[in-house]
Amino acid sequence: MKYFDFKDCVDPHELTEVSPWILVLLADASMWCQKNDCVLIITRMIDDPFPGVSVSDTHHGRALDQSLKGWSEEKITAFKQYMTAKWGVMGAISRDTGTRTIVKDHDVGLGRHLHWQVRPDFSDFCIKS
Repeated sequence: MKYFDFKDCVDPHELTEVSPWILVLLADASMWCQKNDCVLIITRMIDDPFPGVSVSDTHHGRALDQSLKGWSEEKITAFKQYMTAKWGVMGAISRDTGTRTIVKDHDVGLGRHLHWQVRPDFSDFCIKS
């Protein structure tokens, strides 16, 4: 079963432009999807298929969007909890809550999706054991 894919408008070569931490997150999330029988579909990484809709353009290479198509509410919640528990320290500060958020469930007018964003400074990064 396929457990990782890109939406048609996303060029897989954009992976060469993202932060290495995004690659680490993608690898771990892909393994989670494989274990939980679901597909992680990336809908945006570097190039914006819908210019002018993005909330910010300051996180080039540090963020991506993930489709929720085919995901149950239970899987969405479990995935967010998993990513937050393991990688939350890497999250960017949320405009909405003022707290670090590695995976945010939101809709900016193009449909509900998960937005991943890592902070620009990883100097005090450590993996929770």
